[in-house]
Amino acid sequence: MCTGNQTCVSSNCGCAFGASVCGGCLGWNYESGNQFWVPVQPPDLVEFGPNGAKSVTTLLSPVSGNSSQVLKVNVVLDDTAAQRTASVGVALCQSGVIDVSSRTISVDVFFDGTADFGALSAFQAEAWGSSSTDTCNLLFGSAMTVGAWHHGTCQFSSTGSYDHVAVVIKPSPVSWTGTMYLDNIQMN
Repeated sequence: MCTGNQTCVSSNCGCAFGASVCGGCLGWNYESGNQFWVPVQPPDLVEFGPNGAKSVTTLLSPVSGNSSQVLKVNVVLDDTAAQRTASVGVALCQSGVIDVSSRTISVDVFFDGTADFGALSAFQAEAWGSSSTDTCNLLFGSAMTVGAWHHGTCQFSSTGSYDHVAVVIKPSPVSWTGTMYLDNIQMN
């Protein structure tokens, strides 16, 4: 019997989606719920005010037309309220840390909101541990259009031990209200 989100592959436990670490897989498709993804703020973002990710649920994708589950994140960002970023994340292991250096993360995202993002907006992946963080850009500026699925990929570069990963919206201009749908997040 396989543990975590591993599956049986040729009579062995393995990962069909994402790298195998800590007895599980670094892949999340939300077919079995939120898979422990929650609104969480990486430590280096605290200075930008409270997290603009308000709630996280899973549901049948309302924007893809198929039966796959997605993670729905309600987002409220407002510069006047000092709420400048929205992030959701997950612990990488039940216990322990991993080195994310040279690991690639990919994310499918659909933004459904009140307005398009500005030219200096960023959709980033961020890994962090007890003493450091590493960030890479999944999408930037005009690549962040509202009303379409996007596939973002980036590679972490810093050497270090990390226990969490998150995806973060940093819009410019800052005010943005809407929904972010996430699917097929994986690290290899």
